[in-house]
Amino acid sequence: MVFTEERLSRAQAMRLNPKQWAYVGDAVYDLFVRTHVLTTTDYPLSKMHKLSIGHVGCKPQAAALERIEPQLTPEEADIVRRGRKLRTHTSHPNADQGDYARATALEALIGYLYLTGQDARTEEIMGIILEG
Repeated sequence: MVFTEERLSRAQAMRLNPKQWAYVGDAVYDLFVRTHVLTTTDYPLSKMHKLSIGHVGCKPQAAALERIEPQLTPEEADIVRRGRKLRTHTSHPNADQGDYARATALEALIGYLYLTGQDARTEEIMGIILEG
């Protein structure tokens, strides 16, 4: 999935704030989920939407992170650690802080991988998440 030819080097991406990785990762994650639902079901859009929502909340994203963590490289684990430690001034009313932190960490990882052009790895990780 390529949106732009302009990607960042790892050094450039590391200079970004993990919130910025998560900002991009949220959109990339959502697009992967919607594309997966669209291409693997033949449901009406309203049912596809409900199925997609089941993947993008704090709890399902926190659970997804737990599934992939044992398979992360040391670099990816560091990105997750930095994403999890973010001090956010926002919270989701229906999510516990731990789930919110893990979901943000997952989004940070997906954003970092996307921004650095690691599309094959992004697809591999999203494949594990969506199969689970």
